[in-house]
Amino acid sequence: MKKFWSLCVILMACFVIPGCGSPDREQQKASVHPEVKAQSEDVLEEAKAQREEVVQEIQRVQTEWDGNLEDRQEPEEASADVEVPAPKPEDGDGSKYQVDFLGNDSSNITSCILYHDGKKEALDLSTAKGKYFIQMLSGFFGEYENGYGYFNGGMCLDWLEEVSKEKTENYYIKLQIEDPVAITFKEIDPGVENTRTVEGYDTLIIEAQVHSDIEYLILFWNDGTDAFWGDAPNKVEGVDLPEEFQAKYEAWEKITDWDAAFAELEAEKENP
Repeated sequence: MKKFWSLCVILMACFVIPGCGSPDREQQKASVHPEVKAQSEDVLEEAKAQREEVVQEIQRVQTEWDGNLEDRQEPEEASADVEVPAPKPEDGDGSKYQVDFLGNDSSNITSCILYHDGKKEALDLSTAKGKYFIQMLSGFFGEYENGYGYFNGGMCLDWLEEVSKEKTENYYIKLQIEDPVAITFKEIDPGVENTRTVEGYDTLIIEAQVHSDIEYLILFWNDGTDAFWGDAPNKVEGVDLPEEFQAKYEAWEKITDWDAAFAELEAEKENP
């Protein structure tokens, strides 16, 4: 797959070679010295040939990738390094609670994997503990007056596995979802405002980077491939979302009275 992305980069470079596709190229030819013109045409023809070769190679690699994708993928739950703790009485009965993550009902979330402190743990979403975590997590990605900042790339599953072992102080959560609903973000950057609707994903990754010069809480989604994109709530003065997330995560680990905990969550939704 790395080879595939490298080829994509080469292809993009071919498209931006000076003169390729320029609308006034014919006008320029008339005033160019014949020898320079011939050299330019040779370079252009060579660029076109290289571009065609790259396109063909990308198609070949993509076909090979698509054909072998099913064989290369393994169910996350079957991974030997995922801890699956047995439900405990204090985890509570989740059947009486209805929760969702940004509109995705918890019944459509097929797995939730937590990466933190060197561990990789599967969360049981049939328990009150599991459902509370999903609802708590969703609350960090609501509507914000300051909107979201868009992240162009920056995540893939291989990277997630590696960085979660290196940056053990950070928090990473991977949600796998069936029949996902569309998620809308209001993106606000200096001088730019945009509404982004995310559809067609099957995996979401939340990253909370803490104890760093640059702290952030970001939601990544994939687009049906192994490429991920993301949005992060823009910073608000006096509000530190990564620290708030860490505090709620640590408190969640100690909760035993789930009725009271869910009531508190509901109160926060009504009075943000």
